[in-house]
Amino acid sequence: MSILASGSLSPTTAHALRAQAAAQIEAGRFPEAERALRIVLAQYPGDAQALHLLGVLALQAGDGEAALAVLLPEARRQAANASVQYNAALALLRANRFSEAESLLRRALELDPELGPAWSNLGNILKAFGEIDEATLCFGKAMALGPEDAVRQSHALVCAHYSATFTHGQLFEMHRRWAARFAAPHYPLSPPEPARPDPDRALTVGFVSPSFTGKIVGQFLRGVLPHLAAHDLRLIAYSATAAADAVTEELRGSFSLWRDIATSDDEQAARAIRADNVDILIDLAGHTPGNRLLVFARRPAAIQATWLDYFDTTGVLAIDYLITDPSTTPRDTAQRFSETPLYLPQTRLCWAPPQFAPPVAPAPFRSRGAVTFGSFNRADKLNPALLTLWGEILRRLPASRLLLKCQAFGVGDVRRHFQERFSALGVSSERIELRGPSNHAQLLAEYGEVDVALDTHPYNGGATTCDALWMGVPVITLRGERMIARQSATMIDCLGLDELIAATPEQYVERAVALASNTSRLDATRASLRSTMAASALTDGPRFASELAKALRQLWRERCKQTVCNQGAH
Repeated sequence: MSILASGSLSPTTAHALRAQAAAQIEAGRFPEAERALRIVLAQYPGDAQALHLLGVLALQAGDGEAALAVLLPEARRQAANASVQYNAALALLRANRFSEAESLLRRALELDPELGPAWSNLGNILKAFGEIDEATLCFGKAMALGPEDAVRQSHALVCAHYSATFTHGQLFEMHRRWAARFAAPHYPLSPPEPARPDPDRALTVGFVSPSFTGKIVGQFLRGVLPHLAAHDLRLIAYSATAAADAVTEELRGSFSLWRDIATSDDEQAARAIRADNVDILIDLAGHTPGNRLLVFARRPAAIQATWLDYFDTTGVLAIDYLITDPSTTPRDTAQRFSETPLYLPQTRLCWAPPQFAPPVAPAPFRSRGAVTFGSFNRADKLNPALLTLWGEILRRLPASRLLLKCQAFGVGDVRRHFQERFSALGVSSERIELRGPSNHAQLLAEYGEVDVALDTHPYNGGATTCDALWMGVPVITLRGERMIARQSATMIDCLGLDELIAATPEQYVERAVALASNTSRLDATRASLRSTMAASALTDGPRFASELAKALRQLWRERCKQTVCNQGAH
């Protein structure tokens, strides 16, 4: 205060205070940082560095309005400063002003092409806009520039599946490189031998997931887990779930033991699994967010497999099997895996309908007089090639409309971007309705406004496809070559509705138009879909549990046989 009172804050002292504030921001000591910056600004009100740091401080402290109030004027004033452009873009992103943020990120990268975080954030914006090919290029540049990070590179692997441009070989090599860099240093010299290699004893099976919730994983576990114990399986959950919900509590009841590993590092989690004498350990995440693949790299169980919420190889050599089915992964598939495919007879997924699902509503075309197409898939699945197909469907049926719903459509810039894309395809904005998020029960009710659901490609729906089918809405899908591009077709195969599955983009359009033009078929399909699905393998939890348990038992018997042979050789 004496410095301010004398009005004698020297440039050297101002520089020291700015440096002090920057260090305090980094340490999360926001009040101290603000005091230092206010001292500088009291003497030098237009100090560019202090104002920039004040904006960064507000951004870090979660005060979006204050950050915008400082950083946007500074971005205009300091137009040649890449860091200012970048931080102003972050403030705009927090305010859901995606288009302005995109412009500033591009400006920042013109000034400094080596700014890795700017590439990553630009990729996230483009991904929300469905511009997935450019987004994947941005993620690639961010990874090349930034420190090697297993989490970010797993994210890039997931995003690569939104694009049709990568070959099977390229995708396999990307996964292999991830594992070589991050997993291989943790591989043990030799895999553990089974404890008590008795082929017929009760087995302990562990499931590892960051998402034991109703969002996705829980929907495909609810109907299966309660029936596994009948097959001499003791189940243990290793949960890294951040936000539990009602389904989390429901799932708990199916496990003999529930261990929370959210705050455990990978080595601690692996030690806990070894101490529990787990015979078979199953990963439920692959490379999806929050995964614990580096626990599996440490090989805490004699047999390890991956299943459910991913759709490709993990690349991790310590994972032995990938649980799949002949439809999702044909035996002659060109897709490559480091794991051995473990085939279940019909489907790799078994869905349980939510108890709060409303009754199937009457076909909306009856009251509207024209068909409504719909997709409730995420916006990042809506790539330009797919929108072109949808535009063709809508042009072929001029009275039809399209209802799209997802989290991203709660953002005005994302809605405007997609409206502009459809306008460029010759489809007027009056025919396109874009809705933001809602709770699951409300989302299911909104299927009452959809006659025909259009699946996404090459990244299919999963739980979204099941939701639509359960609500009586037929789903037109294009069967591709990758696991994720065959997911919906496999589900529809279970229902015996081959006419909903297209083999080519042209057939996708033809089948959507033909179904929408056949009102009697629409009525009949809507009336029968739920009962057809309820009677199918897709929702038969006891049957699926029996098939999974049988497959796991066979793995165990083979491993026991191998162990006995190895012991005999010694």
